[in-house]
Amino acid sequence: MFDFDELEEKYEAKRAPKEPKKATVPKPKAAQAAQAAQAAETKPKAAPRSNGSPAPMNRKIRVLALHGGGSNANIMQFQVMPLRRILGDQAEWVFLNGGRTWKFDEGQQPPEIMKTLAAGMPFYGWYAVETKDKTDRPYQEKLFDPEVDFTYTEVEAGVDRVLAYIKDEGPVDVLVGFSQGCIVSHLMAAVLRERGEAIPWRLSIFFNGMRVRDRRYERLFQTALELPSIMVFGRQDEFYNYGKASQMALYQEPLVLEHDEGHKFPSAGPRAKEIYEEVAKQVYFHCGVAPRNKI
Repeated sequence: MFDFDELEEKYEAKRAPKEPKKATVPKPKAAQAAQAAQAAETKPKAAPRSNGSPAPMNRKIRVLALHGGGSNANIMQFQVMPLRRILGDQAEWVFLNGGRTWKFDEGQQPPEIMKTLAAGMPFYGWYAVETKDKTDRPYQEKLFDPEVDFTYTEVEAGVDRVLAYIKDEGPVDVLVGFSQGCIVSHLMAAVLRERGEAIPWRLSIFFNGMRVRDRRYERLFQTALELPSIMVFGRQDEFYNYGKASQMALYQEPLVLEHDEGHKFPSAGPRAKEIYEEVAKQVYFHCGVAPRNKI
């Protein structure tokens, strides 16, 4: 599905200034074949990805951000602002909306700050969650109970939407997810591995994530993913213990960073600054890019 050379060429073609078309004279078929063979030999190949030093890039880092449930792209833009400031003009960001309009529970409404940040944009999710436990137990209690089955409605459509975007509008170098966006990211990587396809981004960054709970996808995570990952957790998050233990099991040797806040992007200094600086260092490393400014 993903041809890295093709993604890079399409990206450069979109950014290159358009030149007026020149009249051409058809060449004999033999000459065309010789020219094609020569072009194939001289075409630069993308450096293979390995566990050593990542292949360097001669363009901006491209970051794709996936918001959490009950949020949207406008809110996510604000949430990642500290990291955007550090990466500066060495990175360009893309923010996608989930495909499902978010339905808040009866009697619940988003906080006023979220309404302000949304700027009139509807709230979205990537999938709906259903459980066979119909008791009045709190949602968290059901989530922490391993005997309770959960089903993600339309999650595959969400995964396919993001993968299609990467194929059509890539390349993407870094994937950033928050909460529900993390779960979509896990499934994307695992689905590609099951298909025998290369994962087209270099690094995944998860803020307040957790494992995929829907048992239909357990087979995808029987072996930990080798994709480089950073996991950021808040110790005051009600999902902290569950999320940390369950998500770390999905990846080989993740870098784990923690702070003393809740289910949110860290904002309290000096720890928040330390986390974003470390995340930025990892982004630069895995993208083979030297930072312009000292971190």
